[in-house]
Amino acid sequence: MIAEPMLGASDAEAFRTLAARVHHGVAVARTALAEIHDRRLWCAAGYRSWGDCLEREFGMADIPEVMQR
Repeated sequence: MIAEPMLGASDAEAFRTLAARVHHGVAVARTALAEIHDRRLWCAAGYRSWGDCLEREFGMADIPEVMQR
């Protein structure tokens, strides 16, 4: 049996700090992806489609659900 780690208030604070960084990063990426899409900047970069851009530039077949909110 693996013992659960002893977690305290400092760990909860570390979680909150890291979660806030993730939320900010997702918001920044969401905004940038929306602008690339809406302004069709992927065309200027030479991609044949939005899907091609996502796959080749970012390694994604589609926008992750978390990015669509």
